[in-house]
Amino acid sequence: MSRNGYQGQRGRRGGFRGGFKRGREEQAVLDPRKVLLSTLLYLGDDCIPELHVPHAIVNNVCGEIKEMIKMDSESVESMLLKVIVQVSPKIPLYCVLLGIINTDDVVGVEFVETFANRLAKEVAASVDSPAGRFETAPLIRCLGQLVAYGIVDPKSLWDILDDMVKIAEEISSEDSAGAFQPYTDHLVCLVLGALPFGGEELLCSVPEKFNRLLNRCNKYADNRLHQTNDGLKPFAGKVGDDDQIYQSDCGAASHLTEMLRAIEEMRESSRYSFDTIPRLASFYEEDLLSNTAMITLRPVSMSGELSLQTTNADIIARDIIEWYPPRGIIRFLKEEHTKGERLLTERIIAEDYFLHTIHYFEGDRVECAKRLARSMPLNYTYDPLLCEVIFGQMLRLPDMEFKTIMYGTLMVDLCKLVPTFPRAMSACVRECFSRMGIIDPYLRQRLAEWLAYHVSNYDFAWPWQKWSHVLDAPEYDCQRRFCADVVARMIRLSYWDRIHDVLPESFRKLLPPKPQIQDLPSDQSGDLEAIWASKTVDLIRKKTKADQLDDWMKSNALEAVLGGKVAVARMLLRALLVAGQKTYSHMIIALERYYGPLAILITDSGEEAQMASIDVIWQVWHENLQRAAMAVDRMMTLRLVSANTIVAWVFKTGTICSSDDRYKYNFGWESLHVAVNKVIARVDDVRADIARIRQDSPSDDADNRISAKQEVLKECERDASETLVFVVKNFVQVIDDLFSANETMSSYSSLESIDGVQGSTSKENILFFELLLFTKAFIRHYYQSIANCTAEIKKLAEGAKIPLTQSVIKSSLQV
Repeated sequence: MSRNGYQGQRGRRGGFRGGFKRGREEQAVLDPRKVLLSTLLYLGDDCIPELHVPHAIVNNVCGEIKEMIKMDSESVESMLLKVIVQVSPKIPLYCVLLGIINTDDVVGVEFVETFANRLAKEVAASVDSPAGRFETAPLIRCLGQLVAYGIVDPKSLWDILDDMVKIAEEISSEDSAGAFQPYTDHLVCLVLGALPFGGEELLCSVPEKFNRLLNRCNKYADNRLHQTNDGLKPFAGKVGDDDQIYQSDCGAASHLTEMLRAIEEMRESSRYSFDTIPRLASFYEEDLLSNTAMITLRPVSMSGELSLQTTNADIIARDIIEWYPPRGIIRFLKEEHTKGERLLTERIIAEDYFLHTIHYFEGDRVECAKRLARSMPLNYTYDPLLCEVIFGQMLRLPDMEFKTIMYGTLMVDLCKLVPTFPRAMSACVRECFSRMGIIDPYLRQRLAEWLAYHVSNYDFAWPWQKWSHVLDAPEYDCQRRFCADVVARMIRLSYWDRIHDVLPESFRKLLPPKPQIQDLPSDQSGDLEAIWASKTVDLIRKKTKADQLDDWMKSNALEAVLGGKVAVARMLLRALLVAGQKTYSHMIIALERYYGPLAILITDSGEEAQMASIDVIWQVWHENLQRAAMAVDRMMTLRLVSANTIVAWVFKTGTICSSDDRYKYNFGWESLHVAVNKVIARVDDVRADIARIRQDSPSDDADNRISAKQEVLKECERDASETLVFVVKNFVQVIDDLFSANETMSSYSSLESIDGVQGSTSKENILFFELLLFTKAFIRHYYQSIANCTAEIKKLAEGAKIPLTQSVIKSSLQV
């Protein structure tokens, strides 16, 4: 897209042409609205960081805006709202435009007054709507800048800020205050975040209002149920006495405390102007001199009543944390690199610039990276802070805003645009790697997924020798397992031989076996199932029909020969997997073509046959974890095995405790997540079907279809809850069975009190800690679905024999 908003085309020789035949057609007329919007979006990009756009250009843009106001003032309002929200680092520049327009004729003055009041209305509307979470901050900060430029009366803004704090105070006084705390914290943080943008003109205009508001915010913060959220800590233990990384709760409840500290620091230092908020009034002083009287905003109404679909406290808490998630900040780097001698307020404002840019430009990663690298009004080297913010977002609990691949591609682009960015990235990786034994297991997976993708963009080059100490560690060592996981994911992005060649020779021991199927043994092996499976494979490859294969098995009395239906089911599945080994599609075709005979055998034999099916999958594909997990997923899709059977197999076979056999260990965990993700996906699919029916065909027939789907939804939700409870029950049971008789293990009071976990060589210590950590992480990871069965999970916690298990489960439910 060109900057004037017009999409042109390239000619044969690379020249630009406007999409019309030379001399034969008239040039397409550009939409002036699109041209103006494009102008506003890119205005000032080449004047970073001061935003001192030449007076002539600013006056020209103001002229274009005035002309558009005469044609369609509402469109201009919408455009300005859009750029203020999406390009928040340039709010000061947009406020200068409004100030210059406000000095002109009656039309300009009336427009600015109307727009200022619309800003206030939009703030009120976004406060009452979770969908407006990212919009409120830029809008209210724009009002603050309008006060700073003498356009809006500061008393009007104080009224809005007071109302927002009042809503937080009223909600926090109710019995359900704990569930709503993310929302009320969000409101108070918005108020505090707007104060620096009002500058001295706001904060010193009515000093008693500033002091009274700050006192109310402090009182609210002190009376909160949670001062920090332990359930959202990415790391379960400390590294040293003053470990700021351990103290992080992903910017949940702790962010308000930090905001208050920043504003107090600002007040004590009497510094009300910041380099991160360019003060353009002096640069455009002549243009702004003839400003008219300040605008008094009309009162706006904010209820603070969110649209809730239930009265269940657990589900309300789930919805609130989903609507107003943690900020996602983890202090990986020292302050000398991210804050320097600047006030804390400046760092928080810079972080907000990054977060808003990522949110709104995520759809265009190249543009997003360019804006982050070159369009921030920051007059210092900020790539360490930027890297810390992106890592914090990628490792945010309980969930990320975007997928890992988004942050991965963004960091790859930033590495190309900012030469020093890789150094900051390396420091963040180093801090995470040093804590690999105490990091949330799901975050460990995110890191492995990201790192594998990152190195794939650089011919899989990575300074592996810095981690060479893991080669001497035991198989169950967390750092060694992380390196092995990264290598396995690299193979998924490439192929085994390629990764074998690029890895240092010493690290090749971390490679999994070369992916291949377990071939059927010869007829002389004495394995009857294998012999008959080999014959079955021949029939399958000849594309024998399903009913003919069924008749063939009966005519050969395989049930009697092999010793029962379970053995026949095991033999048939083994044959199908071997026959479909070439590709994933071949496997799907084989399973679906012979679904009938296989389904009858498994259904007639019940759970025993389902357990045997998983055994067969592991037997056939134990040297290719990815294909094994795909096979489990496909068997679930075909309803040949249930989620609870997979969970039972994982725990009964002890795969989650077999850390010496990392391949079986990984297969167990991956199968467990395949089972849980599948039952949750079924719930989501039915909900999507209901929404689609409501949207497409509102009629009596549609109501009947919706009623039928809602019954299916209840069944799917019940299945999902049963599976989740069953998983937690098995976690508790395994921990009790292995460690309840151990006095040392039973005496621990918290995860961080477990001796010797970080850097420990005690297999028992590491296993105990990891099982507890996985229990906590599992509940936290699936918090959206766990909310439907919180009562059952609490009962399991109360029944646990080890007190630490009880506290771990209860803390994870606080998410």
